[in-house]
This record gives sequence, structure tokens and C-alpha cells, in this order.
Amino acid sequence: MNVIAHAPWIAVQVRPRAEKSVTRHLEHRGYDCFLPLRDGVPLFAGYVFCRFARSAHGPLVTTPGVTRIVSFAGVPAVIDDDEIAAIQRALASGLPVTAAVVQAGDAVAVVHGPLRGVRGTVLHAGDKRYLVLSITLLRRSVAVEVDATWVQPDRIAYPPRIARETRGFAPAAARA
Repeated sequence: MNVIAHAPWIAVQVRPRAEKSVTRHLEHRGYDCFLPLRDGVPLFAGYVFCRFARSAHGPLVTTPGVTRIVSFAGVPAVIDDDEIAAIQRALASGLPVTAAVVQAGDAVAVVHGPLRGVRGTVLHAGDKRYLVLSITLLRRSVAVEVDATWVQPDRIAYPPRIARETRGFAPAAARA
């Protein structure tokens, strides 16, 4: 069986510590899989990401170690291609990547360095800056240490606010 390369990404929940063996089994069955690792340890414990074709559902769930496909109302939940691509780029960059448990902070776009073009959330920890990349569906994230000069506010995620005066909400003193 050969799964279409442009099929959507989904999350496959697996038994504890079975991520690597499930990935091998799925790749052997022809699936395009992504298992983000740091120092040989999965960054998203209990999950493997896989491109999914509806016709391939049966063989996927019968794979040893697979517990379920993350779904809503019986329909596999699709993960945005950009989220997977951002994590793949972060891992390929050689920058330190760690698991992150928060998604708070300012939306930023990376404008310099090996992650140029990636969007995420910035997290400050002392004098260090981390770019948090998330798989929104799972509410899980990874953090990549970045230089503060590499990022700028993401105006696509959060366009600049229009001054109140230009929207007809002038302060009381200005209306008098």
C-alpha cells in the first residue's frame, strides 16, 4: 500500500514508549511518518505523526502499538502542514530544541537565521528567547532557542492595532 504524499497529517496515539517501533511498522506499510526526536527521545511522547488517506484507515489502526487515531466525531483530526514543517525545520536547524508545556507569549515571525520564515510564539526565560512551535490539535509544543535579533512581531497573526481615534472612538477630551 502506498499512501499519497500530499495526504493530510494526523496524530496517531501509541502505547507508552512504542513511538519508534510504530514509526518503523508504519513506514514499512508505506506511510509517510514523522517522529520528532531530541537525543533519541520523542518530543511528543505517545504520538507519531503520519500522512493519512481515508482508504488506509484499517491498516493503520491494526499496526502493533497503535491505540487510536486522534479524531473528533469519528473523523481523523488534521494537523496543519505548516505546524509539522516548522518542527521539522527546527529539528534540522541544529538549534537546541526542548519540549515546551506553555503556549503563552507574543506571536513572532523569524526574519533571520536558519528558521527564517517560521512563525511561532516567543517565550522569554531570563536572557534567553525560545521560539515555541505547537501542534495545536494536541496542545503540545516544542521550544527552540533563538537569538532575540532573529524574531520580530508577527503582523499576520496580530495586525497592528488601529488607533482609537481612527475608528471613531476618540477619548472624551478629544471630543470636547
